Amino acid sequence: MKKVGLDTCFLNHCYDEGISGKRLAEAFRKQEYIPYVCPYVTYELARTFKTSSFKCKALFELLKELNPNFITRRDMLYTRELDKLKNGDDVTWVADEVLRQDFQKRIEGYIKGIPDIPENYINLKQQGLASLKVIWAPKGAKKILKHKFGGSFPRLIDNFFSLILDGDQYRIDYAKKIVLLVTEGNILLSNEEIVILIKKNLDYPVFNTLIRLYAYLDFLTQMNIAVPSEDRFTDGLIMIEYAYCDFIVSQDKNLVEKHARHINPGIKLIKAAEFIESLSIVPFSADAVT
Repeated sequence: MKKVGLDTCFLNHCYDEGISGKRLAEAFRKQEYIPYVCPYVTYELARTFKTSSFKCKALFELLKELNPNFITRRDMLYTRELDKLKNGDDVTWVADEVLRQDFQKRIEGYIKGIPDIPENYINLKQQGLASLKVIWAPKGAKKILKHKFGGSFPRLIDNFFSLILDGDQYRIDYAKKIVLLVTEGNILLSNEEIVILIKKNLDYPVFNTLIRLYAYLDFLTQMNIAVPSEDRFTDGLIMIEYAYCDFIVSQDKNLVEKHARHINPGIKLIKAAEFIESLSIVPFSADAVT
């Protein structure tokens, strides 16, 4: 069965087309797809509450009907891949029962229109994002990303990883600092561990997506002489959280056609409209016409 990560704009697309969570759930079962929703997507859905409580309620009703699997928090993904690296533990990337119940409690809160649940959740996530942004803002970027890129990014990132495997200390330190800063100083990897992560990239998709993301953000900064948009950053967070999925469904044209392959080339991106068509779901508007 294929593991499918759902982007926020896919759920918005379903809402706009009048496609219910029940219809989606039935179509997923027929195609033997397993839907997954990550923490950052629930945050983006919650932000809808600030502009339209009606739409927010509808989106979370759709999510409740779909009843997807939830992915655990990013900090837990980092910790669990670290445990695998050091101890050979299996990586449990799906939310445990406690976290799943927490997600479900929030969903019920959004549906009921209880403002303190969405607002508190939004504020907490925004604080977390603010602390991460300093890494790729110009001042933060200069501290950890000093060399100039030139040429195409795919060639550069392949060369970058090759140099790490050859023991290039500068590139190894580059990757170590990214991991250290993103995990707020909690994970300091050795040279040997960085090499293992890159060499066995399929076994450690979260860390590899993380390193590629920040290398790509720096590439965009150097080439455009400007900080990448917040969308590029948040797209990367979603790619990290969905690193164990087989593919991601999104309606974001830039992500699907341009950026995703640089952040994680191992995950296929499918446009929402094409995916809906593949499920043989007729949008509500088309139903009305016929």
